[in-house]
Amino acid sequence: MKNILPLLAVIIFALSSTGCNKAEAEPHQEQYHNLNVTILLDLSDRISKTKNPGQAARDTAAVMQVVRSFKSHIRSKGIVHTDDKIRVIFYPSGSQELVHRTAAELSMDFSLIEGEAKRRAYETMDSIYSTGLGRIYDAASSAASFDGSDLFSFFSYRAKDDCISDLAGSKNILVILSDGYLYHKNNMLRSGNRFSYIGPESQHLKMFRGNHDWQKQFSEGDYGFLKTGADLDGLYILLLEVRPAEGHVRDYEVLRGYWGRWFEEMGVTAGNYKIIQTDLPSQNVPLIARFVENAVR
Repeated sequence: MKNILPLLAVIIFALSSTGCNKAEAEPHQEQYHNLNVTILLDLSDRISKTKNPGQAARDTAAVMQVVRSFKSHIRSKGIVHTDDKIRVIFYPSGSQELVHRTAAELSMDFSLIEGEAKRRAYETMDSIYSTGLGRIYDAASSAASFDGSDLFSFFSYRAKDDCISDLAGSKNILVILSDGYLYHKNNMLRSGNRFSYIGPESQHLKMFRGNHDWQKQFSEGDYGFLKTGADLDGLYILLLEVRPAEGHVRDYEVLRGYWGRWFEEMGVTAGNYKIIQTDLPSQNVPLIARFVENAVR
């Protein structure tokens, strides 16, 4: 009997240890983050086939990398555990029916998909997005006129509701494809040195060109975009394809100053946003992948 008791203790300990390891090896679904990705396309004249003939291809390459990163996250936790969401939006919505219909096809909410349909949706994402983006950019870039993208109003009135999920454990990411100049014909406001717009010919941009100490003037003069009052704490923002006007490459620095201050005033912490200048897809794709990877950690 004395010899049996130690043996039983060893067996019980071994079984309990094995059970713990099994639980650790199969984490519960609630331990995983669910991505909530919103991709906002600026379909202004920045994508015009005559003005910027290569922009649509660069935008598409960037969005496809977001899709690949989204799928990589799904794969890492298993498709069965997927309640992630991804969609494409515009603001304002515009009037092209084809663009609207195609954007709806690019809205995927895996929490509403069950069983084998989840796997099929996952496996066809690349094809669906590649084809859909092609249709959107073909239609939008050939338009006779461009109304612009009202990003100021979007952040003022829609960003929180459209981009931040109330579900616990969600990682909310907003990806914006824009040249960085903020303009809409119906939204030209100013209060002091705060503006709802900025363009290549705006005095509050031109005044900083050639000034190597522009950051000091920018800060002391309280320059920036008008405050929206929006609280975007918990949102990750990736601003892609910022394109300085020809002959003014340093506009990128100033635009980054305006956008960075604006994001932080809306509660987005410095480490939760990134502003990337337009470049070859081979240069920017790794930066996009790294940003999404860091957001879900």
